[in-house]
Amino acid sequence: MPQEPRKSKYPSDVWILFYRYGTIPCLHKFYRFPGDMVGAINRAREHCIKMNYQFICVRPFLVDLDEQEVRREERKNGEDQ
Repeated sequence: MPQEPRKSKYPSDVWILFYRYGTIPCLHKFYRFPGDMVGAINRAREHCIKMNYQFICVRPFLVDLDEQEVRREERKNGEDQ
């Protein structure tokens, strides 16, 4: 029986790579990677090595604001107990 696709906690497969090149302090580029954040980071690191960039970080391009608010409330309620 085929498994249902796992729902990603990120609403998009578009990521933002932040990097340095030469003396320019911070650049960014958008890229597609269908997978989780760990895979997106690994792919970005490979790209930075090939392009001679200094990797800074990767962030999801789209986020779910409602989900973030719910998670923050849950954390806040957990601290109050």
